[in-house]
Parts: sequence; structure tokens; C-alpha cells
Amino acid sequence: MDRLLQDLRYAVRTLTTQKGFSLVVVLTLALAVAANSTIFTMTQAMLFRLLPIDAPDEFAFLWSTNPQLGRVRAPLSYPDYAAFRDGLTSFDGLAAMTTAQLDLTGLDEPARLEGFRVSANLFSTMGLSPLIGRVFSPQEDSPAGEHVAILSHGSWERRFGADRRIVGRQLVFDGNPTTVVGVMPPELELGLFRDVEVWTPLAMDENRVGHEGRTLMVLGRLRPDASVEEARAEVETIAARLEHEYPSTNAGWSAFAVSVVETIVGSSANLVLFLFMMTGAFVLLIACSNIANLLLARSSVRKKEIAVRTALGATRARLVRQLLTESILLSLAAGALALLLTDWTLRLLVEITRQRNPIFVDLGIDRNVFLFTLGLALVTPIAFGLLPAIRASKLKLSQELKEAGGRFGRGRHRSRSALVAAQASLALVLLVVAALTIRSVRALHDMDPGFDTENLLTLRLDVRSASDDKDNRAGWFFNELEGKLQSLPGIEAAALASHRPIVSAEPNRSFTIEGRPSATSTEQPWAATVAVSADFFSTLRVPIISGRQFALQDSASSPPVAIVSRKSVERYWQGGDPVGQRVRLGDPGSDTPWIEIVGVVGDVRNPDADQPPEPHIYLPFSQSTRESMAVMARTTGDPLTLLPSVRAAIWQLNPDQTIYDTRTMKEILYDDVAGSFVFMSLMGYFALVALGLATSGVLGVVSYFVSERRHEIGVRIALGARVSDVMITVMRRGLMPVLFGLGLGMLGAFAVSRAMGSMLYG
Repeated sequence: MDRLLQDLRYAVRTLTTQKGFSLVVVLTLALAVAANSTIFTMTQAMLFRLLPIDAPDEFAFLWSTNPQLGRVRAPLSYPDYAAFRDGLTSFDGLAAMTTAQLDLTGLDEPARLEGFRVSANLFSTMGLSPLIGRVFSPQEDSPAGEHVAILSHGSWERRFGADRRIVGRQLVFDGNPTTVVGVMPPELELGLFRDVEVWTPLAMDENRVGHEGRTLMVLGRLRPDASVEEARAEVETIAARLEHEYPSTNAGWSAFAVSVVETIVGSSANLVLFLFMMTGAFVLLIACSNIANLLLARSSVRKKEIAVRTALGATRARLVRQLLTESILLSLAAGALALLLTDWTLRLLVEITRQRNPIFVDLGIDRNVFLFTLGLALVTPIAFGLLPAIRASKLKLSQELKEAGGRFGRGRHRSRSALVAAQASLALVLLVVAALTIRSVRALHDMDPGFDTENLLTLRLDVRSASDDKDNRAGWFFNELEGKLQSLPGIEAAALASHRPIVSAEPNRSFTIEGRPSATSTEQPWAATVAVSADFFSTLRVPIISGRQFALQDSASSPPVAIVSRKSVERYWQGGDPVGQRVRLGDPGSDTPWIEIVGVVGDVRNPDADQPPEPHIYLPFSQSTRESMAVMARTTGDPLTLLPSVRAAIWQLNPDQTIYDTRTMKEILYDDVAGSFVFMSLMGYFALVALGLATSGVLGVVSYFVSERRHEIGVRIALGARVSDVMITVMRRGLMPVLFGLGLGMLGAFAVSRAMGSMLYG
């Protein structure tokens, strides 16, 4: 212990007398450790904070798919879910859920609550228990069951002051008295379930819900001896059986199982994780090699000190321990600074996503991140300090005398050159990755959405009615609202749509073109169908290519009409003009009325930004009334300044009407690519750090090379050498390892860029 204290005191004195060197090492290592701590936090969020489960690899999602209809990953219908639940042997449990928006009334003001309708076994399948109360019973998860609900912890605290007497109390959801039976713990509010405020039973009747109603997300716990691949094969087998048994609804539909991470992060989840970890490792290796170079150069200055200590009896082990002690002190200081840098970086990432992305919204320093940072700070001294310590302690008097004249030791030069080459190679790979990522995100951001996004306010309304005349109630309300909004000062135009562009996928429906022979299930035309008001295209400034837009005469009593998109014309009319022709929605043989096409409009971007536009069929709201509609208002100035006026107009028609998802179209566009902005920012930041570290490494090597050969350079100049010759010698010595490293880096960058092709746009 006495020797350890001596080493610590001596290390502190040494490092404080060399403030410049200590500061450079601490900053270099802090940047590298902070980068790795940030990546660790991101990876932890992607692997363990998407769902409130301890082992996400034990779970898998089930999805349906129909490539002919453009449905790559679609929910399941309740009858299909029941067939998988009863037939799969690779799962211990299979639960279903679907999103829901519930109107809470009877309190101070009406509120729209984000919710989930779930099967009764969801919480037991996920291994979750309520904080107070109980979960749903199987009897409540039936059409005849009582109206019950479970509150989230956040909703319980915000709306009811954490009153434990809430269990058993009746609240009014969607006009139905509903009994609260439990409150879930706060651990549930992360990832996919972060914004959920209320849970209600699924309560679906298998005999009354058809196979075509695909609305359910299905999650299952795999058996201990089953893998996702085995589950996928079994799911495909049952899906093929369902397609054979129910050809009218399941023709062309299959299903597959996929991991939790891939479901929420995307199909490139494994590649994203690999790139994150590779980036962190590269930055850390560059930093360690840079610091090792500095320590190697510094050891040449300390040769006299080490020689004196050796002559006084210091053993080689004692010298190595002393030098490693200095490295550990530098690492601990760097670790403390790295925690501050990590916290700042994570806060910035959360702000980039505007706290909307379920993956990034809860990023922060927790116990795991603290321990990881501390461990990395303690381990890295071995990586960057051991080799210089061993080299510094390996001192021979004859070698010292040989290099006393200023010659640069070949062994030490080779070590430094190899480290510089490695830094240049790794930095180039990261720069290429960052450049590709930035170019891809810029291409996504600059994509033409197909309409004017400036000064466009959007929000959603659901007109709930307990009467049998729901369509007339919704039609009256939205028609009155559209007229009120168009008369408000500051609003140029207003329109309605069942689905907003970019926000959510429209339902795809097959259709038949009049006069054409019946198509097979794989060749059946399909299009995304949207109900819009007459002023939709003029409000959004979607170009009219041919024909006309909807008009007031397109009423419920007039012949049905429709407008198709350019993509529909290209795919199903081979670029001809379909105006005047008729289509029928539904499968061949459907008894739905024929619809005349009266216009062709430009394509509007769909939610999958990296996919081409889908075919669209627009129906007039007056002929296709919906209870749930999006309101869009074109304003003369900042849209948000008119939000109070818009709310007042809505509440004049219905004081209990809930308003939700209020955003400008610019915000919607930003939110759509915010996750990509995070990835771009991280890659760009790490690449710049790597470039700065590699550049400082080259500078350090060249500087020490010049300082050690100062005597030789002076002699050469005195003997007549030109300054340009000396410059060439120095530059060659510095650039040769860099060029060698760039050659290796080009090979690595080519391999990485090929692997990234599947996750980049354009």
C-alpha cells in the first residue's frame, strides 16, 4: 500500500507538471469513451427498452404479408390470430393487441387517451403484474364481458393524483361507464408502450369478425427449445392452410414470425447494431493508438529519468507499474469527463427527435451506462499504456548512447508508424460510413412529398355517436366544421381526409376495371383508398393532371365518383387516360356500385419514405362518410398561432369533442425522418472525432520526429542541404504510414458500404 501511494503521488506530480500532455490525453480518451458510452446506451435502448421484457430474444411478433397488395408487414385478423394461437407449438403463449384512442369524459374537460385493446393473456405472456389491482380475466375478454380498464402509471398520477382508490371507480370512456380494475407499474411505460394511458380488453367475437379485418399486432413467447426461424416455418405452414381454407379472404396472404428488435427497429436492425458497435470500437482503437503514440514519444523524453531510477535500483516491474499508474489516473479523469459528454450527447439526441421516437425518448445515463463507462475507463489504460510502459522500461545503456546524437530509433519509429497507419485506415472507414449515411438522410429529407407542406396545420377528430344515424351525424359535423374553418381569418383553405399523407398507411383495397376480364389473385388491381373533401387537392396543392377535382354536386345522392393517382394510371392503365371509365371496389363478383373516374392527380408520398408511391383511389367524403377524419388548414402565417381559433370552432359545434395529434405538416415530415437524423448525427459526430484524433496522431508523430532529429537536420543544413529536401524527408516520413493506412481503409470502406446498401436510400 505504501508503494501504491508513492506511485500515485509521483504520478500526480508528474502529470500536473506536464499539463499540456495530460490535457490532450484526457480529452482524447474522453471523446472515445463518450462515443462508446453513447453507443452502449443506444444499443441498450434498441435491445432492452423496446418492450418492458427482460429477455426480448425470447419473444417474436407475428405479421401477415401480401406482396401483391403491397403489404409487406400487416397486422393479423382475429380469426387468423385464433388459428395461430391454437395451432402453434413453438410458442408458450400468444397474445394480441391493437391501438385504440378512447375519449375520457365526465372530468374537467374531454380528453383523448392513447390506449391498447389487448387479449387477457398479454400481461401474463409478457410476465407483467399490476402495481395495484388486477389484470383482465378471460370472462372480461369477451363480447359479453363488462366494460373494464387498466390505467398506466403516468395517467394515474397525472389525471387522478395517484389516488389508490381509483381501483373500482367508474370512468366514462367513449360514452360507456367503465370500471378501473388496476394500475400498471411505471416500468411498462417505455418503447412501444411509452405513450399508452389506458388498457382495455380486446373482447372480439371470432364468429362475427372476418378474416379480412387485419388490425392485430400479435406477440408470442417462444418455447425454450424453439428459435425464431423454427417459429417462422411453422407460422408459414399454418398461413398456407388458412389461405387454402378461406380463399375469398386469405388468397395471396401469408404470415411470418420476426424478432422484437427487427419489428420495432426495422429489417436492418442487426446491421445498425453492428455499425454502432464497429464505430465505437474504431473510435476507441484510434484514440488508444493515438495516446499510445504520445506515450511512446513521451518515453523518449523520459529516458534519462528512467535510466536514473534504474541505476538507483528500480526494477522493471516497478517502472511498468509506475507508468501504468499514470495511465490509470488519466483514464479516470477521462471517464468523469466522458460521463458529462455522454449526458450532453444523449440530451441532444432526444431533442433531435423532439421526444417522439419511442427508441430514443428515454435515453439517459443509468446504472448500466455508468458501470460501462467506468469499466471502459479502467480497461483502456492496459490497451494504450502497456506497450509504451514496456518499451520505456526496456532500457539499454548502449542503445541510449547510440541514439544520443538524435537518431530516431527504428523500432520506436516502426511502432509509431504502424499506429498512424491504423488510425488513418479506421478514420477513412468511418468517414465513408458517415458520408453515405448523411447523403441517404438528405435524400429522404429532400424527397418531393407530392404536395405543398408550408403553413399547413393538421389534427384529427373522431365523431363518436351512440345513435344509429352515425354517418349523418359525422357528415353534418365535418361539413359544418369545414365551412367554419374556411371563414376564419388567417386560413386560406381547409379540407378533410380520412388519412393524412405520410402519417399513416391508408387501407389497401382491390378493385375491378369495367370491361376487363377477371384477374387472378396475384394480378388483381389494388390501391390505397382515401375519403377526402371537395377542397382537399386545392388545399394541399396536389396537381390535377387530367379531369377535375371533386365538386359540391358529388353528393350522397349523385352517381359515385372517384379520382385516381398517377401511379394507378401508370400501373393499371399503362399511362392512358382513365377519365370516364368505371371501377368497382372489392374482389371480382362484389356487388358494390360502379364508380366513375372523374380525374387524375399527382402522387403523394406514402409513410414508407424509401418506397415508391402507392396507387391511390380518392373517394368524396360526401359519398364515403367516416367518423374519424383529419382536418388540414392552409394558413397565411405560422399555423400554430391559429390553433386556438381552430379549437374554438370545433368546440362551438361540440363542447365535448376531443382533439388529438395536432401537428404542422412540417413537423410531420421532420418526425418521419427524425430517427434517421439521429443515426446521421451520430455517424457524422463519430467520424469527425476519428478524423480529428487521426490527424492529431499524425501531427504528433511528425512533430516528435522533427524534434528528435533537430541536431541532424541542423548539421545537414550547415553542410548545404536545401530546406526543400529536409521538408520532403519529413513529409515522406509522415505521409508513408498515412498512405498505407488509406489503402487499407479503402478496402474496408468498400466492404462496409456494400453491406450498408440495404439500409440506405438512393
